[in-house]
Amino acid sequence: THEEGFVSATPAVCGGKCYVVGAMGLYCLSAKDGAVLWKVEGEAAHASPLVADGVVYHGGNGRAYDAETGKLLWKNPLWNDAWRHDDTGTYSSPLLWTAGGRKYVVTSDTGASAYVGLELETGKVVWTVKGSINVITTLCNDVLIVAAPYGGSGTSAHKLTPAGAELLWKRPFADGSGDILWRDHLYVPGG
Repeated sequence: THEEGFVSATPAVCGGKCYVVGAMGLYCLSAKDGAVLWKVEGEAAHASPLVADGVVYHGGNGRAYDAETGKLLWKNPLWNDAWRHDDTGTYSSPLLWTAGGRKYVVTSDTGASAYVGLELETGKVVWTVKGSINVITTLCNDVLIVAAPYGGSGTSAHKLTPAGAELLWKRPFADGSGDILWRDHLYVPGG
């Protein structure tokens, strides 16, 4: 269970503010002196927050907030809060993806065991990719690598567009996380 309150999220710093997921929710702190500017109470999560264009997406609860005020802007429509009760966690931090001049959040949804592309401004779903949601994904340009955990069904690569996610390949190997995609080659630790 999450009763012990351990978290391992990396803070995000933007515009003189530090956004961090703690044991009791999402916090916005002054980068200058550490003063709490606003907070959203909630349970512990392991996913780091994503900050872009005045939006803070909290991958631990599937919600986006105004970076200045903490006001709720939108909720991932595929998010399922029930994951808290079956002791699975959100370990894959949201990623920023830009296509056609628009920005998107690439994150897990916990409801359909998939990764999802959401419009940063509205939270509208633009595509989904089935895969294990508790491992770190890799995104390079328009290619999303969905790693399978040990014992999983395999690692896959998907070409992303605002209209969908096309499967490029799927291989039977699995890994925990930490893949690196560089110059059209995927490097897998221990793979």
